[in-house]
Amino acid sequence: MLVVHRNGAVMHAGQTRMRAGDEIIVLPAAPTSNIELAASITQILYQVAVATKVALDL
Repeated sequence: MLVVHRNGAVMHAGQTRMRAGDEIIVLPAAPTSNIELAASITQILYQVAVATKVALDL
């Protein structure tokens, strides 16, 4: 949880005191699954293989 002060300073909620005009921001957790990670790595490897094949055929 973050606290945004009126002067623009952003602090963790446990490190500062709330004052009038402050805003509380709660960021959602962004879950990453192993399947997404594997898909990203596979896509990168495929693109590198295609680029290498094109470069070798020149």
